[in-house]
Amino acid sequence: MDFLFDSSMINFDHPNDPLGDLEKLVSDSGIKMREEGFQSLEEDKELDFQREIKNNKETANISDSLPSSKDISIEEKRRRGKIRSKRSRDKKKLYYQDLENRIKELQKENFRLQNLVANYRSEKLEYYGKEVKSFVKDSRDIKLKMFKNFVDPETMEMKKKADFVLKDKFNELSKVQLEKHKKFMDEVFKLIVNNICPFDKFLRKRNDTEYTTDYETIKELAKIPEGLRAKVAQEKNLTQVDLLFAAFNPSKRQFEFITKVFMKKDQHLRQKYKEGLKLLFEAKSVIQKTSVELCSYMYFTLNSQAFKDTQIFNSHARRDILQPADLFNEIWKVQVNPVEYKFDLHKDPICGKRARKVFTEDIKNYSFEYNEYSLA
Repeated sequence: MDFLFDSSMINFDHPNDPLGDLEKLVSDSGIKMREEGFQSLEEDKELDFQREIKNNKETANISDSLPSSKDISIEEKRRRGKIRSKRSRDKKKLYYQDLENRIKELQKENFRLQNLVANYRSEKLEYYGKEVKSFVKDSRDIKLKMFKNFVDPETMEMKKKADFVLKDKFNELSKVQLEKHKKFMDEVFKLIVNNICPFDKFLRKRNDTEYTTDYETIKELAKIPEGLRAKVAQEKNLTQVDLLFAAFNPSKRQFEFITKVFMKKDQHLRQKYKEGLKLLFEAKSVIQKTSVELCSYMYFTLNSQAFKDTQIFNSHARRDILQPADLFNEIWKVQVNPVEYKFDLHKDPICGKRARKVFTEDIKNYSFEYNEYSLA
């Protein structure tokens, strides 16, 4: 029963996605089918027995007309034993034939439901981006083509002759799939970079250099009408940040807070984000280079013809297609550990002095719990 549907193999974390209801329907359907199927098998045993009695009525009549065990000879006992053995074998044969038919029906239903879930998942990927949706759908289509190359979906039987040779199909599709994977990775990492900060306005374009404009210059700029302010700022070689401060029209105390605390902290945090992005981009490079190495290895294996296509398919591909592996949990065994991070505002080198005046000891920590990932 390797192909029975198991909804736990599919893991979708997108919130408020109705896919969860569909997965439950699929799971409940599979369970109900199995329960009804195997319950009916027990009932069919009795029906098969009655059917055999009816079909072998003549044999039964002969058996009933035989003399008692005291009067019959050894040969007669052997003959009656053969009749009972044949009846038992025929009954068992019918039982297993019926069981095999039910298994094939369940496999066909499982195949249909897997496609239903996969298509639904593909249709709900718009929030990720075009390339992500395309890559997931195309990857699924390639797996289905490979499955149908060896197995007839109608009968779930292995084909006597495959439609294509694996090495030819791989040579045709490998570069195409790598190109799609590249676009997929670009889209995902672009999505991460665009949303790396929970407040994107915080990371709007600002000067990374130390701010040097004095307070009097900002106050003079603030007095100029807004329509003329940009022209005056250009004449005096002032920046967009100066225009922003002038529009804000801060008091001297506010100006000192912005320049000595806010802007310094801004540069500090932006630098930390840059360090994180640098590591992220290095990881992307490692992943894509490894993907190229994987394809070259598959190219070598298939073209060397060390194994038959059917051996490769039956060894792992057949099961992986119908029951896709959960890479996050099964392959990489990623450990998800909730971690509470407490930031002590009193000890911050930039705003700590002012924080100690504003926050007491019992509320100095800003804490938040996040999930820390690690490999087992």
